Amino acid sequence: MRGCLNKNDVTTLIRKDGFRFWGSRCLSDDPLFAFENYTRTAQVLADTMAEAHMWAVDGVLNPSLARDIIEGLRAKMRSLVNQGYLIGGDCWLDESVNDKDTLKAGKLTIDYDYTPVPPLENLMLRQRITDRYLVDFASHVAA
Repeated sequence: MRGCLNKNDVTTLIRKDGFRFWGSRCLSDDPLFAFENYTRTAQVLADTMAEAHMWAVDGVLNPSLARDIIEGLRAKMRSLVNQGYLIGGDCWLDESVNDKDTLKAGKLTIDYDYTPVPPLENLMLRQRITDRYLVDFASHVAA
């Protein structure tokens, strides 16, 4: 059943120790948002980063402010990595986007990227029968 659902990008609710999601895919055509938790992570991260830096809005736009914002974003990413919500992430100031005219207009753009934690969608366990544990059979009897 699980393979059928995953193959068809279906997520459903099942009753197993309470209600839980079964399947992790969503209907996005974008492979970066193939899994439901990738989409949720993107939404929560965007909200979290914006809310955490509202203090900077209408502040004095100088290099120190930009550094403080970048340091704050990196600290938040480290925290999310340490809590297991992200695999990694970083942020930076792109000079080509933040030219003098843009900065003069009071606009600052900070870029960031991140890697969400992928779900274990398909655990494969491979079984083998072997006789190698019989090789030293006698020594185990003597022990």
